[in-house]
Amino acid sequence: MRAAPVVAATVATWSAEAHEVEATMPLFDVVIIDEASQLTVPAALGALRWGRRFILVGDTRQLPPLVQSEDARTGTLSGAAHSEAARIGGLGTSLFESLRDRATEDAIIALKRQYRMHADICAFPSQQFYGGRLIADGSVASATLAITPTRYAAILDPARPLVWVDVAPNEGSLVAKLNEAEAQAAAALALALADSGLDPNEIGVIAPFRAQVARIRHLIETQTPEGVPSLIQRGATIDTVDRFQGGERAAIILSLVIAAPPQDGSPLSSFLDDPRRLNVALTRARHKLIILGHRPALVGMPLLGALAEHCGAGVRWAG
Repeated sequence: MRAAPVVAATVATWSAEAHEVEATMPLFDVVIIDEASQLTVPAALGALRWGRRFILVGDTRQLPPLVQSEDARTGTLSGAAHSEAARIGGLGTSLFESLRDRATEDAIIALKRQYRMHADICAFPSQQFYGGRLIADGSVASATLAITPTRYAAILDPARPLVWVDVAPNEGSLVAKLNEAEAQAAAALALALADSGLDPNEIGVIAPFRAQVARIRHLIETQTPEGVPSLIQRGATIDTVDRFQGGERAAIILSLVIAAPPQDGSPLSSFLDDPRRLNVALTRARHKLIILGHRPALVGMPLLGALAEHCGAGVRWAG
């Protein structure tokens, strides 16, 4: 490793007590940390101690560090330590964000050209979260799925990179964090994508709640013939928005879950309509983004209502 021109590792590896600068590893010329806006300050510093200079790469318009304790996240402390905590902020504020707020203009480089999403998928996040400045590079702007849909042709049509599917709720959709109708639609569409020729490794299903993720996984498993590897075993990923940050797939199915308008002040509304979380969910797909939602339940929330309007009439799910 001392002779290698480039060494890659997780921040957890570089933060381990077993490693000491120069004793076990050299001091590097430059340390580059990716996804730096999702790291707590201690996690970032554990890696930065290994370099003479550093570059942080991140996006404060995506999810911040995950900190379970509210006091630790906000830096709310009692007694003499309170004023110091208020000055430096809590663990929910990343080193990336702190330095960005303090940095001079010449120390910040904004990457405005993205090399992942079709232009139609990029349009709404660019407008809502980046002031219209995010653009799709020509290498991806018009790239579509190379599949021939075997069913649900109006939804899976490669010529429609962004599709809103209006899923009417049924009796099983009345649980706040579980929407049975959308779970059935997500499972059916994921299976249809694979049957249409898409590699399961390129299929992702995203939901905001673990209950919905578990239900979609169960439906996919139970619809797999005995003795045949399931879609999940073949590489498809079904997970929450938070766990999908940093990932991408050729096709993403996004289940918004909510079947009825949330009450005023409901934590569900603030969770779903959070711009950082929604930005992550909408920017994982390269060629196809299928959004499952019930428009009447979402129009009262600013961002989700704007998303529904942006997507147009969409397709009504008929099962």
